Amino acid sequence: MFWRKTVFLLIPVLVLSLTGCLGGGSSSSSDGSAWVEVSGLVTDPPIEGAAVRLVDAQGDALSTVEQTDDQGLFTLMIESDQAGEAHRIEARGGVDVRTGHVLGNLTLSAPHDGSGERAVVSPLTTLVDRRMQEIGMSREQAVGHVAERLALDEASVMADPAEDAAAQRASLLITEILMALEGQDDRWERLESEIRSMSPGRLNQAASTLALDQQLPHASQTRLTKIAEQAETLLDLDPAESNAEGMIKAQGLASLRSGLEGYFELAGKEVNPDHVDPLSRALWEGMGERSVPAGSSALLNIARYVFQVHAMPEDLLDPEANLPLADIRHDLILRDLAAQRVIDHTIPLARGETLGMDNDARAAYFFRSDLSPTHQTERLFVGVLDDGALDPMYRANARNLAAAGLLQEAELTLQASIFQPTERALAQQQVARALRGANDPDQAVEYWMASIDTYETALREGKGISNLDGDDASFFQSLNSDLLSAGYRDEADQALLAVREFIDSQQGEPYTTAFGRILVALRNGTSAAVEAAEEAGLSGSAHNDALNAVGFFQEVTLGAGQQYRDGQPLDGRCEAMKTLMVTTYADFYRRLGDDEGMERAIGDFRRLATTDCNLTYGATMSPRMAPIYGELGDIDTYLAWIENHVRPINDRNADAAQDNAVLYQAVDRALAGEVQEAIEHVATQADTAQDAITQLTQVGTGSRDAGTPHLAVLLWRQGANEEAWDVMNAAWELAMSDEYVEQRSSGRNFVDQGCRKVALILDRMERPALARERMQACREHAESVFDAASPTDDRLWIAKSMAEGYQQLAMSGNAELIDRFQALGGVLSDPVDRIRHLMEVALLRSSGGDPARALNTLDDAVRELGQIATPSSDQAVINQALDLASYIRSGSVRNSLTGSFVQVAEDLRRAITDSDWADVTQQEQVNLARDRVRMLVEGDDALPGTWPGSLAMIDALAASNDRTTQTHSAVRWLASARGYDLARTIALDIEETPERHRQLLNIANAMNDADDFPGMALARFDFDGDGRPDFFSPGSSEAERAVSALTLDDDIDGDGILDTEDRTPYCVGCDA
Repeated sequence: MFWRKTVFLLIPVLVLSLTGCLGGGSSSSSDGSAWVEVSGLVTDPPIEGAAVRLVDAQGDALSTVEQTDDQGLFTLMIESDQAGEAHRIEARGGVDVRTGHVLGNLTLSAPHDGSGERAVVSPLTTLVDRRMQEIGMSREQAVGHVAERLALDEASVMADPAEDAAAQRASLLITEILMALEGQDDRWERLESEIRSMSPGRLNQAASTLALDQQLPHASQTRLTKIAEQAETLLDLDPAESNAEGMIKAQGLASLRSGLEGYFELAGKEVNPDHVDPLSRALWEGMGERSVPAGSSALLNIARYVFQVHAMPEDLLDPEANLPLADIRHDLILRDLAAQRVIDHTIPLARGETLGMDNDARAAYFFRSDLSPTHQTERLFVGVLDDGALDPMYRANARNLAAAGLLQEAELTLQASIFQPTERALAQQQVARALRGANDPDQAVEYWMASIDTYETALREGKGISNLDGDDASFFQSLNSDLLSAGYRDEADQALLAVREFIDSQQGEPYTTAFGRILVALRNGTSAAVEAAEEAGLSGSAHNDALNAVGFFQEVTLGAGQQYRDGQPLDGRCEAMKTLMVTTYADFYRRLGDDEGMERAIGDFRRLATTDCNLTYGATMSPRMAPIYGELGDIDTYLAWIENHVRPINDRNADAAQDNAVLYQAVDRALAGEVQEAIEHVATQADTAQDAITQLTQVGTGSRDAGTPHLAVLLWRQGANEEAWDVMNAAWELAMSDEYVEQRSSGRNFVDQGCRKVALILDRMERPALARERMQACREHAESVFDAASPTDDRLWIAKSMAEGYQQLAMSGNAELIDRFQALGGVLSDPVDRIRHLMEVALLRSSGGDPARALNTLDDAVRELGQIATPSSDQAVINQALDLASYIRSGSVRNSLTGSFVQVAEDLRRAITDSDWADVTQQEQVNLARDRVRMLVEGDDALPGTWPGSLAMIDALAASNDRTTQTHSAVRWLASARGYDLARTIALDIEETPERHRQLLNIANAMNDADDFPGMALARFDFDGDGRPDFFSPGSSEAERAVSALTLDDDIDGDGILDTEDRTPYCVGCDA
């Protein structure tokens, strides 16, 4: 949660000398004009951060908007010649410093009489002002009316409610009722109507009557019913025997009681009613004699914190249970939680404050505002009490806070909002990573060490080290990698102590399935790290992280015991799992180019392969070691070892090993100058022309460098460029040969494993001109082989694949190829096939830089969608149509219309990022792409075609699991398209609580991960969508910002007012 007490990071650009404190005064400016000062108080109790201004009889502003301070005080300046026109004082929003109510768009007002006395703006003065404005009453008449209706002395109506107990009570209750009516445009009118009809002073009657209004949301009705009950309690207090402070306390305690009762109900806790009052009083004192609104996410989280941190008795039904009341009263964290303040972005900054171009000030303002993803995600979970959903949400919030440089807020979140030990440890790790990214390694290491301690303590006190599993080992491995990458080697060793303790406990013990699961988990994590290193070009921190991961994987592998059966080592394969994993990390070292690691792996493998009870499995795995020896240039040693140790055991294994060695023998021959002989040596071993091309180049389609390297690529990596190019020429000739044409199996394999693949690899080998020439020749050749008489599927694939190839090589003619691809799809008769084809066309146009035609093509697909199914169609057909609209299954995503629109928006944002500017058309296209997702889900007359919306189609599904699956997909894509409000509405309608919470968490994750500058760590947020960042990532350096194409936006909200002058920098049209 991003909050503030004062805006202490903002740049002062204007300082005005003010006279007087509590009353009116006058002064003159340097140009000789005279000014009148109007001072006052906005209170309910005092309201901090309200936007106050003077207006004339027509409601036009006469003063600038100023903020109230933490005591509710304000000072306005008005030119003396306009002083006579001042008619009213308006105060919008702010936070009640005692009740915690965030007033939002609620406006309080008071008539201005120009007397020079301190003005008071309160709910009571607002009722007076409204009588005067709407009915034309005089001030005296309006005061008398309000006093009579509320059973107050007339003198107290326009005064500070703190001076009169009855007035304070009425003020508090009016605000409670108004806040319960939040979201209703006519809440003042509704309240005034009930005040006119109730018995004098009986605001409980007003709340009760309003609670019966069926037009109000159920939550509002429930809240009003509770307010009516609270009002009865307050009205029973005799003002003559109390004071205003007593009324504030009574109301605060009533809110806390109500909030605690709601918490107990949600948590399923049975509590003796006699315990609620003392707990409420302890909370009141612990929070510094202030309250938090009942039912708010803030109060629920405070209750979560208290019941998680403090030692509560097991049986709360026991009237004699010993409650930790003293501990609660003295818990300082409670004061911090109660004092949190969120910035209302619609309220102008205080006089003399602007964000200017100060990056830190901009970041701090945003992350403490109601626009921040952390505040927005917390709002999703109002009324939710589920650690399984809340802890991950707060974990992401803590990470974002730390990344924004708001470490105190991040720490408070860690301490008071995340209670599952594993989640807290994960959060501490993510905070550490954020701090390291913000160039604060000293703070980062403290959080890494805290993460180790949190996780390890929970492990020891829970299931114990002896039951350590794959998830545990993977987590400790990730901490080790983090610390090593940051240069903290000793601390990194501490991250592995628990795993090493587990390994030591297994020494001499047989291999177990549990140990195997740990190995598999570490293998998977290590594989992901190696892939990330390959994506990063085997350089930088990603490369180091991968090497660290492989080293630890190796250590754990060698700690595994032998495999037994019936009390005896498994004959022939007693080290099978260990042997398999050794070949795995040997290959990891190969992919990372670590010669020393490969040599260690060879030693490990040979020891295991020659163990008496493992000879059979050692022989079986021996062929997998050929690339390791080959990369080290020691293939002869490998072949000798095969003959001496493998052939006596199994001829087939030995022959397979020799076959695998052929490639590396060829490398040696090529390096010795026998390139043609090397080519023939490899090609003659292949069964088909396609296999020969693969052996000459690499595994895969050539689009990425991650495929297993073969002859040409191996030569290239060793710096033998000329030899590598010679091999690529041979591969090209083979791809264009009659033999290859005759052996073709499909259009897909023909180009992707043939001429297109060769062209793409040539581009990586720094032959771009030749790569483009051959890509064009490949296209012409493929189109001649797969002519009009060929199957449609083949011709479609070739057109698509060649278009992708042209895009990858940045060749002209790409648009023509995409047009051809789209035209070829015109013969498709099945509407499902047509839609899938149009999506592929659209995504090609989008990645090729033509968003307008991409959006038009997707609209064509949407028109087709309405022809597939209606709500009355067969259930299978409805599901098929919904899958086309939006598809996600267990993390698996395939092309869908909603996903395609999201991708177009992201492609546009990438293009905008590259150019550092978004023109109006681009901004409109991004908005249109995202809005199409909403239309597809919700239904909209503006949507092309007749698709009624996924929600209508989901309602037509009979099977609950089908409805759940399709709703899940719709919510996920909506959230990805920034359609958070609709996504939340859909999620809240889900009946099953776990699924509802899961979907809310999916929305929260999308909010926390939203990025307006995809692929760039330097910036994330672009409020007005103009392509210029609102602020750079706080951890970025000036040097990084200087070399970037991005420039800081000097008008965040795009309202034409520069941020050096704009006091509402994130709000277009707000008074400033």
